[in-house]
Amino acid sequence: MTRAHDIIQKWIKQSKCMVFDLSQIEYLKESTEKKLEDIHYENNVINLIRMYHGKKCDLLVKEEWPYDIGESAFINNFDFKYGSVKSRNKLSKGKNCLSFIFERVLNSPILCVGNYGMGKTTISKMLFKTIPTSYPKIYPIYINLTHKPISYFQDDQLAQHIINEMKIYLIKEIDGIDNNKLIEKINYLIKNKRILLIFDSIDESLCKRKELLDFFDYIFRNDFLAFLTCRLEYRPFFDVYQALNIEKRSHLCLELCEWGESQWDKYISSLVSNYPSKQELISVFSNRLHSKNYSTLPNRPLFLKMLSDLEIYDDSTIEILPELSTNLAEIFFKFIKWKLRDDYNRKGGVHRFDFDLELYENECFNLLKEIASSEYELILQGSENQVTLRSILEITSKNKYTYLSNVDITNILLNSSLFSIVRRIEGLKFLFSHKSFLEYFIAFALAESLFPDDLNPNNAKCSEIWSVFQTQEIVNYFISEVERIRVTRNLSFENRDKFLVNAFKKIINDKMKVDVKSFDESLEGVLYYIGEFKIQSPEFIDFLEQIRKNKSLYHPIYFRTAIITLSFLLGPKYCEEYVLNLLDDKLKGPDFRLNLQRHIQYYGKSTLCPTLKTSIDNYIMGDNHNNIISLEVMTYFTTITTEEIDGDSIKKYLEKITEVAHERSHINIIKICSILSKVLVQTW
Repeated sequence: MTRAHDIIQKWIKQSKCMVFDLSQIEYLKESTEKKLEDIHYENNVINLIRMYHGKKCDLLVKEEWPYDIGESAFINNFDFKYGSVKSRNKLSKGKNCLSFIFERVLNSPILCVGNYGMGKTTISKMLFKTIPTSYPKIYPIYINLTHKPISYFQDDQLAQHIINEMKIYLIKEIDGIDNNKLIEKINYLIKNKRILLIFDSIDESLCKRKELLDFFDYIFRNDFLAFLTCRLEYRPFFDVYQALNIEKRSHLCLELCEWGESQWDKYISSLVSNYPSKQELISVFSNRLHSKNYSTLPNRPLFLKMLSDLEIYDDSTIEILPELSTNLAEIFFKFIKWKLRDDYNRKGGVHRFDFDLELYENECFNLLKEIASSEYELILQGSENQVTLRSILEITSKNKYTYLSNVDITNILLNSSLFSIVRRIEGLKFLFSHKSFLEYFIAFALAESLFPDDLNPNNAKCSEIWSVFQTQEIVNYFISEVERIRVTRNLSFENRDKFLVNAFKKIINDKMKVDVKSFDESLEGVLYYIGEFKIQSPEFIDFLEQIRKNKSLYHPIYFRTAIITLSFLLGPKYCEEYVLNLLDDKLKGPDFRLNLQRHIQYYGKSTLCPTLKTSIDNYIMGDNHNNIISLEVMTYFTTITTEEIDGDSIKKYLEKITEVAHERSHINIIKICSILSKVLVQTW
């Protein structure tokens, strides 16, 4: 007798008043058997997901916990703002952010945003590990979007990629199962809110604007259980939300606030507990923190961790130079060197290195730099491929390392503590554990070519990597790295400029031979950095004025960048006149706000908000007399920001800027604010 037969017989006995013919009984039997079979299959799929969860958790547990503060203390150490994407104005202090997520993730998708280095990926992984404890019938799937086309994660493709993710851990268990049937059941579990989709690092996915729009529309239209993370610096994320008018859809946006003194104190307490023999060093580090010796660097957990490691390591060859204590490149450079030294000391005997520590450091640093170049190239190509052991060995074979053999490199990658910087993710594929390491190495490569080993300015050049798109983060690292090199090599600003001038001249002379109406990243970069480094070269100023006076001959981005650079070098009047012309010529009428093309054309590809608001606030407070404040004012008020703003709030804010402009006799800024006030109030 089948279980279906027993169920039907029991039901017939309980339904004495009803009469059944054989065909009805047979139908009941078949439908009951089908339901039981479906339940059995569903349970099997759920068991597979549970097995996947267990095995992935085992792998996550093996990852080195990066912080000196425990996991529960780390989660409790955050203040966070929450609300909508554009109005994250509710502040929570002293509440466990993971518990907060647990309470709300079943009600609507949650978006977790924060600056890079704030711990978004760490929180994603902790959510993945712990949610089955709070909700035993919810099954989390963790998807790191780095190098993955975001268009894959829709409809049946989403289910297929979940299966592919599970196969990494369950190849034998899934092999032989009907794939179409498995897709059908996973889709059923997603639609019935049994699977929590954790999408980590949207900003590192491969996508175009339309694909990003489609992805969010798919997630929100279907109201899936979803937790997504994204850098605050990733502007397309917020642009897409505006385009979707996402405010009308159910969601919660949670922003991790930067750490301050209360968080530092808890971290210091953990350091004291973990390293009782280093209390004196920890005390010195604590005093430096509270004295703001490191400026804003400790506001992000990743950088605080790096600073604490370096400051209590107590090695004079690794310690942070006091004059570079606020320099992010110095922190990254020294931290990487420290990890290499630690690896050599712990693994040198195992690998039997017959060369000294300094040679090991230099060659491993170059190895990491080349891995970064390979990964960055894949990103620029829009490739979903990842760096493999084979591709790394091919690079090193071409470059012929003097001391590290391929066997050494293989051992280092597979067995060493360098996994805190580069981590094996599956099989023999490798990925930087945090994108900021990749960005720093690219910035290092940009700066390295400017300052050749022989320190001969005539040999300064911009390497090939200058021809590729530089993100805002890479630009910031690069500027910091140039300053780090200047200080460590005892160069005056005048001597530093000799290297920059020679390298930049070569790019300008080369690009002027071709069509200057076509756009080239490297030339835009050079025009921008002339102003950023305030290079007062008469030859460069003449060239910038030539672009300004003959704008019809040059690409609009060159004209825009030349204006910004002249403002940096010679004063704000250039930028103020430029903005007034833009207001007069282009931005009147119904299409007043910025679209993506206008944004790129007159401001470039950098992030606008909340950086611009901070800059404008500094202007109002008297902390910063920025020479392009007029452009920032206009851009901020013609771009949909991450805040909830209306006509009244815009008007009041413009009035504050106008008041300060009156105090400083900035006539053109008063004019700009007046025009903006009239047009924006009508527009909003």
